[in-house]
Amino acid sequence: MNRSRKPYLLALALVILLSSTLYRPASVRAQDKSGHLPKLQDSRIFQRNETFMYDVDFRWGIIKGKMGEALLTNRTTRNGQYFSQILFRTKGIGDTFFRVRDTLETLYSMERLPLRFEKRINEGGYQYHDLITFTHLPEEKVKIGIKAGPPSVIERDTTIILSTKEEEVVDMLSTLAYLRSLNLNNIEHGLLNRFVVPIGKNLVYGSYEFGGYENSKMPDGTPKEMLKIYFNIEDKSFSQNSRSIEVWVTNDEMLLPVRINAKLSIGRVVCILTSYKGA
Repeated sequence: MNRSRKPYLLALALVILLSSTLYRPASVRAQDKSGHLPKLQDSRIFQRNETFMYDVDFRWGIIKGKMGEALLTNRTTRNGQYFSQILFRTKGIGDTFFRVRDTLETLYSMERLPLRFEKRINEGGYQYHDLITFTHLPEEKVKIGIKAGPPSVIERDTTIILSTKEEEVVDMLSTLAYLRSLNLNNIEHGLLNRFVVPIGKNLVYGSYEFGGYENSKMPDGTPKEMLKIYFNIEDKSFSQNSRSIEVWVTNDEMLLPVRINAKLSIGRVVCILTSYKGA
């Protein structure tokens, strides 16, 4: 596996799609009961400035422990655009065995569409930079420019054009934003939003599946009903191809991601929300 795609990062919501192969559903976009096609522009990330902090834990047999922290921010820029960023940092024993300092960023237009995505990784001294630009065209198409390589070096320079008629076209960081576009008035068990993510030379297809309601707690201990959402991923990095990743979001208007559980072939990685601020 490419060093830029470390398996444990798959547990982070914003790096859920780093593997090269996902289950590809039938090419028909999912509608809710009203016939509405979920769109990225409906995401709750555009409603307020937000800051999330997560603990990232690794679990393998009797071995358990905190590996690091992830800081996710969503905010409006001065010119009316939108910006999302996640910073992942190993801590303690994680720093000792494999020091990680990764950054993912997405800039959205005033129309709430992705314009630019950057992934800057620094893992055990290995550095790599991905840059993806989005140009939204007529007839529900988008032109995607992809450049990647070590710092100051371009190893890959690719341009592709995709249709958005059947799946929403997003980047790695926007997958969680798209999850937060669900229509609570029409949610039901079964397949929900479908999407495609350009990663390197590959197009990664995926979908969300609604798994029901569960009671849990917010970081301050307040009881809260959650929606359980599954990601179906077919890749040897995971211990199972169906429902490989589970995400719990609050059953309210904001759909806050509270917990993420990735079932990897080498163990289990859990991201737990420890604090949230929204204004």
